[in-house]
Amino acid sequence: MPHQFGLESVKQCYEEIIPVLRHEHWEEVGHYKDIPIDMQWDKYFTLQEMGKLRCFTIRGPVNEEFKTQELFGYAFYIVDYHLHYKNTKVGGQDILYIRKPHRGIGQSFIDYCDKELAKEGVTTVTQHIKPWFDWSPMAERLGYEKAETIWTRRLDKEGPSERRE
Repeated sequence: MPHQFGLESVKQCYEEIIPVLRHEHWEEVGHYKDIPIDMQWDKYFTLQEMGKLRCFTIRGPVNEEFKTQELFGYAFYIVDYHLHYKNTKVGGQDILYIRKPHRGIGQSFIDYCDKELAKEGVTTVTQHIKPWFDWSPMAERLGYEKAETIWTRRLDKEGPSERRE
């Protein structure tokens, strides 16, 4: 049985996402190591109730014998009309993670997400790509182009921060 892509409610899958997010995901892409991940799930639920959040998932069988499905990846997109272009519906990737053994399907998964967003009239999608986890060649193959660079600065500390190098 191959991987299955789907659209789920956050309430359906957040309990499965939490352990992956806290350990594998955050360890791999978290920028400031002294700021622990602590999601505001109630706000995600509210965004979904407002029709502004899409939670895409990748699921697959645990093994050939059992029919049990396991969560292999997820992507959250915030969908709304752009503040600068009020007639343009946009999707902004908020969170994206595919567990290591299943990374070979990343391009197919993002393409699936894009097609599903396009079906509902989303005009543009933005993706966040970390410099130390650079998948921009794949984004380019999918038709994405570099539009801007985002920089971050800690204001609560003086001197160098505990950050990923």
